Amino acid sequence: MPLSFRYLIFPFGMSWYQGDIQTNHKGNGYARFVGRFNEETFIVAPSTPTVAPLTHSTDAGENPVTNPIHTYHVGIWFNSPTDAVKAGCQGATTPFNGEHTAGQILNTGDFPDDKGPLLKLKP
Repeated sequence: MPLSFRYLIFPFGMSWYQGDIQTNHKGNGYARFVGRFNEETFIVAPSTPTVAPLTHSTDAGENPVTNPIHTYHVGIWFNSPTDAVKAGCQGATTPFNGEHTAGQILNTGDFPDDKGPLLKLKP
């Protein structure tokens, strides 16, 4: 099944920041991300709530207990909303870069919440 992407800012559930792709002046870039990106991708915080590091003023101060939550969606962001607008995308700010000031380009929001494309990938 081909991936279906659309311009979508929010809402979506639990997610994580995986890494950066640096591009050249032509917009070409490459990065290798090693991880588990399939139907078994999930987030969990099984212990008691703990203090979370406050790297940025907008970071959560506590890591709450969370049962496993599977994350079946994929998103791609520009480093800034300004970069997104230059490429013809929306200029909303999202927290998906190291400074929490990214500009969104694409995600798999056309799929139902519990049916994202990573569900189709088997380990």
